[in-house]
Amino acid sequence: SADGRWVAAGGIDGSVWVWDATESEPRARFHDHLERVPALAFSPDGRWLLTGSWDRTLRVRDLEVLDAPPARLEAELAGRYHLDLGEALGATEP
Repeated sequence: SADGRWVAAGGIDGSVWVWDATESEPRARFHDHLERVPALAFSPDGRWLLTGSWDRTLRVRDLEVLDAPPARLEAELAGRYHLDLGEALGATEP
């Protein structure tokens, strides 16, 4: 990314990997393209990543969520999509 924070790579299997430039382990792996991903572009502020695939799809990824604490993500899932994180992950009640 232009700010030097993020590094991203697209795979031949449709995967997109994102690393924080200061870490050795990937911060995220997305696998929602059906074919190889040869095109990646960061927004000038480094918040967004646009990926393009041979499957003729584009995906926009909000990289800010990679820094979000789990509680914030859970609240956003509930508010925006009416999803319960426990249910989504298959948790059962005690």
